[in-house]
Amino acid sequence: RLSSYYTHPVCTPSRAALQTGRFAHRCGLAFPLVGAPPGGLDPECGRTIGEVLGDAGYHTALVGKWHLGHAKKKYLPTRRGYDEFFGLLGGGFDHFAHTAAEGTRDLMEGEAEAGQHLAGTHSTDLFTRRAEEVIRAHA
Repeated sequence: RLSSYYTHPVCTPSRAALQTGRFAHRCGLAFPLVGAPPGGLDPECGRTIGEVLGDAGYHTALVGKWHLGHAKKKYLPTRRGYDEFFGLLGGGFDHFAHTAAEGTRDLMEGEAEAGQHLAGTHSTDLFTRRAEEVIRAHA
């Protein structure tokens, strides 16, 4: 029984715990993924909420920030239970250009880079529109 609120102070561990229901250190993600890390949310850590809901017959979509690794395909949200993904894989980016600090584009549609035609639109607006589309399509 959960009677208190438990969280991590930074993004990667919080996301790992939310996705798996486990403490992030048990998944090897006790600290934020910085730069081009080789690790990520490995399937050996356990099933994600996307996998559990997908197995129960739900359509699953993740819109927004993943930040749980992308060095290997097995870490991608579309390989971890999500039918759809639209967002950034890394820890942060320019919200209008959709580029990470090193200048690489990090706005993804599934496992491919989203179109350059989206540059200039703030990511919050893009994410809101996509989330609304997913909800309308599967309501």
